[in-house]
Amino acid sequence: MTAPPVLDPVALERLRRIGGDALERQMLALFREAAPRHVVEVRAAAAAGDLAALARAAHALVSNAGNVGGSEVVACARSLEAAAAARRSAEVPALTAALDAAFGRLEAGLAAAGKALG
Repeated sequence: MTAPPVLDPVALERLRRIGGDALERQMLALFREAAPRHVVEVRAAAAAGDLAALARAAHALVSNAGNVGGSEVVACARSLEAAAAARRSAEVPALTAALDAAFGRLEAGLAAAGKALG
């Protein structure tokens, strides 16, 4: 299976097509505001072994990253959400590490695409 792309430019193009640059900026601003918080919530829930909180935080990240084309983050968050829902706690540390790495690559990908987050 091929890994999803770090950044799906089609998602950003779709935002521009629907609502122009203003919608793209708005969605990136929402991502910038919410995604780091969701990642922190994922880490905290994983560290505490709180699988219900982990599933909620991962689910929120799926939507947030999906809106800006963060395909790899979406895939990692979905895997975390599924592991938490199925109570497969042994998988959580590796999946959390994969999400952290994917989130860093997404931030770098958006910056490289001229969509700086900060």
